[in-house]
Amino acid sequence: MGTSAWVPTACYQCKAECSILARVEDGQVKEVRGNPRAHGKACVKGMAGIALEYSPDRLLYPMKRVGKRGEGKFERISWAEAMSILTAKLRDLKDRGEAHKLTASFFPHSITDPKWRFLNAYGGFINTALPHCDSAKIVACLKTMGGVPNHHIPPAHFTVPRGGIIILVGRHAFGGLDNAAVPRDILDAKARGAKLVVIDPIFTPDAAKADQWIPIKPGGDTAFFLGMIHHIVTQGLYDKDFGELGS
Repeated sequence: MGTSAWVPTACYQCKAECSILARVEDGQVKEVRGNPRAHGKACVKGMAGIALEYSPDRLLYPMKRVGKRGEGKFERISWAEAMSILTAKLRDLKDRGEAHKLTASFFPHSITDPKWRFLNAYGGFINTALPHCDSAKIVACLKTMGGVPNHHIPPAHFTVPRGGIIILVGRHAFGGLDNAAVPRDILDAKARGAKLVVIDPIFTPDAAKADQWIPIKPGGDTAFFLGMIHHIVTQGLYDKDFGELGS
């Protein structure tokens, strides 16, 4: 008779790393659910992780192309051989004075990340404008403030009280999740009496749930927020006890 158990673990389909329960039968994952002791939610991307885990196209070891590009002919090689090939190509590129042509596309977790150190030492180029991630936000904070925002922790929407306001701008909380529980937390806050304002040119699923949708023009974020700041300052609506504005 086979064995079956629910194993607490973490999803790694994205950076949110939600707490999940995986149903394991005879050593194979069969089902994924959110862990009720930690928000209790798993998004469709997380649940689809089973298909990724057991996909016949998943790479399990280094493969070297033996045919022409596009023919789909590869052979398995050792990790040592793979590292040797990679090292030789990197050394040749640097010896030719063309290290800057190496482009690495990855997520920068911090300014002390070993990936940054390697690229800085080698002389390559770091591309972090990934369309499926918030890398652009991280890099913007690095360049302007010298530090990294705590991007792994989603906004605490579950703490927004009655009468509070949630403003979503430049993000799709109901689609691009920080955490699988984010949509539920926003809807729970609305049920308590909080207001949801969505600022987006597109009528997104977030806008459909909003108390107010502000359809700004594409690229109009800067003008919109400068207008808000101007109104707050000229009307004296800012908290004067919190901090005085310079002249």
